Amino acid sequence: MKPDEFHIKAQPALRPEMKVARHAHFLEHVSFPVHHQSTPVVLCAHDAFVFISADLGRSWLGHDLGRLISSPVSRCFTLRNGDHLLQTARGGVETLLVDSEFRLISRSRYALHNWHGSWSVDESLSGVIMYGEYAARAKELSVWRSTDGGRTWRARLTLRGLNSEAPEARHFHVCQADPFSPGRWLISTGDAQEHCRIWLSRDDGESWSEVSEPANPGEAIKPGDRRRIYRFTSVVFRKDRLVWVTDDTLGLGKAALVSAPRSGLEAARVVAPLGGNEMRTLTSIGEECALATSEAKLDVAAADVFLVARDSEARRLASIPNRTGGKTAFSRSLCSRIAHGGVLFSYDDGGVIDADCRFVRWELNARNHSEPTSGVLGQTLGSPGGAETSAVGCNLCLPEAQSDIDSGFGWKRPPRCDDRLYLLRDGKPHEYRCPRCDSRGRTRTLQCLFSQARGFLPTKAAVLGVSSTSPERAIVKRYFGRLTHVSLQGDHGDPECRVGIDITHMPSIPTESFDLCYACNVLDYIPDLAKVFSEARRILRPSGLFLFFIQPYRLTEDSATTVFVRHANALRHESYARRDGAGTGIPDCVIGIPWMLRTAEAEGLPATPYRLKDPLSDLSFTWFMCRKD
Repeated sequence: MKPDEFHIKAQPALRPEMKVARHAHFLEHVSFPVHHQSTPVVLCAHDAFVFISADLGRSWLGHDLGRLISSPVSRCFTLRNGDHLLQTARGGVETLLVDSEFRLISRSRYALHNWHGSWSVDESLSGVIMYGEYAARAKELSVWRSTDGGRTWRARLTLRGLNSEAPEARHFHVCQADPFSPGRWLISTGDAQEHCRIWLSRDDGESWSEVSEPANPGEAIKPGDRRRIYRFTSVVFRKDRLVWVTDDTLGLGKAALVSAPRSGLEAARVVAPLGGNEMRTLTSIGEECALATSEAKLDVAAADVFLVARDSEARRLASIPNRTGGKTAFSRSLCSRIAHGGVLFSYDDGGVIDADCRFVRWELNARNHSEPTSGVLGQTLGSPGGAETSAVGCNLCLPEAQSDIDSGFGWKRPPRCDDRLYLLRDGKPHEYRCPRCDSRGRTRTLQCLFSQARGFLPTKAAVLGVSSTSPERAIVKRYFGRLTHVSLQGDHGDPECRVGIDITHMPSIPTESFDLCYACNVLDYIPDLAKVFSEARRILRPSGLFLFFIQPYRLTEDSATTVFVRHANALRHESYARRDGAGTGIPDCVIGIPWMLRTAEAEGLPATPYRLKDPLSDLSFTWFMCRKD
């Protein structure tokens, strides 16, 4: 792998036309490492406002928290159910729990210090939330734990700080749930050599045990410096090992990439040297790739960016000139934990990237995807990779999510597949079937879309699904908890489905009774879309969403096409009589996109296309989102 085969671009994330203060500061790029899931949702803050974007920072929605807070929000962590934990800093730490609409659920003043960075707070598979306190000087420091969604907290591990007679640690750095071992957590502390320690819990934070000093971290490291490899502020979990970059130069004048077997962290070893500055972030960009960034303190001239490949090789991608002229922590360990399609975000301390910038957008791209060496990165960002991809599965069937997926997936080799498991249509890749669970790309992208829509909907949104498949229903229940399922014909394997409901006319569905309605592969069988949009608008509450997907081969960009009705489908129902009067049958339609968008807008439900990349393949799928004013 050659460093010039990759390109990294870093620039201010905010532009004047976004109507967000240019010096708003980065809070969080939402991801769920314990579920192996990245999202396009990102948050920033300025004064009393918190801004949220569901499209990787292209557009923003602001929330005024002036009535809730007396000082700006400095930390944010988004829970899997869509609630947010917010912390303020001035005048003492206050922790607020707000819902997805930023309405207050609870507030408390139990702690004296904030958590540190993006890797200092996490939520486990069982819903336990924990974070470690960070302070320059304190008498005590604690790991705080909540088992009720962030409403109440208890200290589960307390250490003496620098202001005590016999300090045990200066502050906590990392506090992360292990995505491969339910109930297992890791925390790290720093900063002086004797304070660099690792602690493990195997019961979701009820009890903790300390990892012994590293036995043999590397021949170049002196015995008295061994603990220094335990000083880190970010970590990546793999199936067989943990990987981190040191927030320390180890007495060697260089930071290092460290790998530790999961079976025994005391066997941690340096696997690659890095630059002369201490490292602050390690963002996962795939199964064996990550991006590491440094601060600019020991060498104030520049901050370094390294590409880590196969978790054992590190190549410098860039040196970013330090515009501040002084020492800077650069990202302050506030950065994306997982990149989303090669895009990640970070804080900018003092304006290294730009004088007014506190929020950086990064884009990582392979220069030449045809080169075998760039295939490592291409595969980790979603391209099918044969047997290795088969072993991993997709965003729906990872082992940690298996309990949330309805039964009945089962592997069967799909018909009309090429050797790479692409479904073909007219000889071209049409969809990619997951070799583990047989899921389709449109279903996997629906999960991505729901993860975005959750930020715009109530925590317990009322959802109406139309002719929904079992995997689709499982995704809805994961994100929103409840679903009303309707269908014109057949229950689609759901005994609770209300059969005989025609979505062009639903008198049995009360007006303004749903927050979200979705239909996958349904509208392409309905010629009169005006009635669909009219009914959808009627049943949706204010700000409600209507999401729908139509197969691309049933759509055309031709501005002159309205709807062309074919009749290849043999299913029959009187609601869909053939227009030529020659019989009945459910029409198979080809729809003009410009006409469809005009029709939706005319019915008061303007539609926006969302092109989403399939997490498992190099294909993209376009969903349409309508939002009721």
